[in-house]
Amino acid sequence: MDIEQASKFLIAMSPIIQALAWPLLVLYLVIHFNEDIKEFLKNITYITFKIGPPGVEVCAKKSIESAVLTGAATIIKSPSESIFGEKEVSRIANTIIETATTKGITEVSILWVDDSPENNNFERRALEALGMKFKISTNTEDAINKIESNNYDLIITDMKRLNDDLAGYTLLEKKIKLGDNTPLIIYTGYSTPKQIEEAKFKGAFGCTYDPQELFQLVLKIVKNKN
Repeated sequence: MDIEQASKFLIAMSPIIQALAWPLLVLYLVIHFNEDIKEFLKNITYITFKIGPPGVEVCAKKSIESAVLTGAATIIKSPSESIFGEKEVSRIANTIIETATTKGITEVSILWVDDSPENNNFERRALEALGMKFKISTNTEDAINKIESNNYDLIITDMKRLNDDLAGYTLLEKKIKLGDNTPLIIYTGYSTPKQIEEAKFKGAFGCTYDPQELFQLVLKIVKNKN
């Protein structure tokens, strides 16, 4: 399926889209794009739907892009998994719908700490599509400086950085010493149940390697904020 076919398919399915089933349709398409996903993402902003008042149209457009990007991030992080299970697709869809309708989401400010920020482009763009704002930091010292001089709604950090295999914990400990209570999520390349438990024990809001779960954690923080 090429880009033009995908666009026509989505438009043809507008009655279902109007019934808020569009995240499932979009993610279905994502599953079958694979090598064409980057080209699709570049063209997603040109797809519009006449499904109601202007606010509804904008919300749908933002959420479609977010759904696609979340699916893209999952494919890239787990290339061996060529297709999502039905429950996984539904979980993403529900997250997108809930996030899109959460009040105050455009006011959410996130500090993302990673020495290779390009590795998380899809995840950030998925959240940006819903209106969230990001500041990027590539090391612990800079992150602490930003935390001291700015107010963030949440912090996302990787675990391992140059010369510090536990940089995520280092940042967590330093911010706690500052008296900062901003929820922090550790987004790492690999995490076991034991590591997740340890991260929470140390004061992290959560720890995951899964883009879908990251989205869920961010949503929980946003809901608590409101």
